[in-house]
Amino acid sequence: MLLVLLVACGGPLEPAAFTEADLAAEMIGYADWSHPDDWPGVQPSCEGSHGSYVQIWQNDVVDADRAAGGALSNGALFVAASYQDTAGTPKMFVSMRKVEGAPNTWFWGHYDEDAAPIDAGDLPACSACHVQGVDRVRHTGVVPPTHLAECRERDTGSFPG
Repeated sequence: MLLVLLVACGGPLEPAAFTEADLAAEMIGYADWSHPDDWPGVQPSCEGSHGSYVQIWQNDVVDADRAAGGALSNGALFVAASYQDTAGTPKMFVSMRKVEGAPNTWFWGHYDEDAAPIDAGDLPACSACHVQGVDRVRHTGVVPPTHLAECRERDTGSFPG
């Protein structure tokens, strides 16, 4: 009977594409999420592409995947606030959400300093930089990037809070 229905209806339905609205809905309440173990609170960011200081949050999917010691699964979501200085002047907000598809498939979000959307989707600039990370995640993984430790050693400022 199922086969008859699938043929009559034109086959199985394709999953709906993930959208900017889906990302915005999933990001609600991100400030209450946990921080990556190797990126607690606001940290200096030597490369500066996201600002001089960055704070990162991860959703419960990331928490569960990390606790299980496995790869990140679909639904893993990171949100980062970027700051220009130790006074906490916002520069931008960014997000990355793992979506269905080939391994290392992410949906990126880019927002201005007031969290207004600038761009979202398959953003080549994000993907090109994040290709250096483990599963496109640069701040955390089995072995943290060496530039993080070097950057933290050089930082002489402190972030309020």
